[in-house]
Amino acid sequence: MAKRKSHTKPKVTKTRKKKKSNSKNNNTQNSILIYLNKAILFLIIFIIVFFVYTIFIKDDITEISNELQKTKSTTQIKHKKTIKELSKEFEEKTKELTVEYVDNDEESIITNKKPFDLEKKHNPIFTKEELDKITIDEIKINQPKKEEKEKIEEEIIINKAGDNKKTIKKELHTKEKTKYIEPTINHNKAMLAIVIDDISNNSQVRKIQAIPYPVTMAFLPPTSKHKNSAKIAQNIKVHMIHLPLEAGNRRYEETNTLHIGDSLDKIDARIKQLRQWYPNTIYTNNHTGSKFTADDESMDKLIKSLKKYGFYFIDSRTTAKTVIKKYAKKYNLKYMSRNVFIDNKAEKQYIIKQLKSAIKIAKKKGFAIAIGHPHSMTLQTLKEVKYLFKGIQLVNINTLAHNK
Repeated sequence: MAKRKSHTKPKVTKTRKKKKSNSKNNNTQNSILIYLNKAILFLIIFIIVFFVYTIFIKDDITEISNELQKTKSTTQIKHKKTIKELSKEFEEKTKELTVEYVDNDEESIITNKKPFDLEKKHNPIFTKEELDKITIDEIKINQPKKEEKEKIEEEIIINKAGDNKKTIKKELHTKEKTKYIEPTINHNKAMLAIVIDDISNNSQVRKIQAIPYPVTMAFLPPTSKHKNSAKIAQNIKVHMIHLPLEAGNRRYEETNTLHIGDSLDKIDARIKQLRQWYPNTIYTNNHTGSKFTADDESMDKLIKSLKKYGFYFIDSRTTAKTVIKKYAKKYNLKYMSRNVFIDNKAEKQYIIKQLKSAIKIAKKKGFAIAIGHPHSMTLQTLKEVKYLFKGIQLVNINTLAHNK
């Protein structure tokens, strides 16, 4: 009996070991199947996502990316263009504004032979009597500069020299060869002053300075679009303020343009501000202003303020209905008006024709004022046509104002 029992026990042990081995194999297989299923599921999900991305999303993202790139490139191009071609933008605007510029009857333009008939010929700014009448709140008016005073003193010495005038004059002029000397004025020759309006940046200034004869620049007051116009003007020996006044068309109106109905206090504050910004000039002319300059009440206030702060006014005559002359006489303000606009058409032959017209008026009346704008064609034409001005003195506005 004992042998049978010992014989059966090993058999039982073997079957149990087999069962345990089968259980382990099953677990391993199950684990592999689970991982395999997960991998297949992940692959299926990846394929679905990729399919959806390719069909529905990829094109949209590419399109958006391209649009952003185009926008970025366009913005960069526009920014460069704005800086590089600022003068061209002004050209486009002034083309629109030329509807304000009227032709003049030359007989009605020049009021008298000496529109700036100063009592003291050698004082380039004011007579003593005029200075006494002008009240400027804590602002220094443009008194004769050191060079101008020295020139006056030289002329006094020469006049007292009698027979030795030529010798004294030669000594004085060789004393300091580097000193700036105003061009000699020949009173037997007609004078023409060319004014370029709408100046606001250095690019325009450089182009005008390349013209081989005097051209007076009229600067627009500073705004957010041209912040440095007043600072740039301070480097120019002779310049003007191009004062924005209300026009019939407000499409391209400058910031702080004066309007009909503005109070005397508002107009006065504006002119005082201009005096502070432009301490070295006494010349103003109107930017547009066909509506404002035809309004009696508005011009009465403006001329009163201009007189108070020591400005002269040159009428751009943007309308035939201008009343500037009337109020200039009322307040005894020195006054001149333009004779010709040279570039209502930005065409070379038209500009030459208008310059010839200005020359004709100057020869007939003794002097004339021609106004243009910083159009590329205008500045290039002026640079090339010096030959037109034989027998004519081309002068800055101050020379014309104080020598006629």
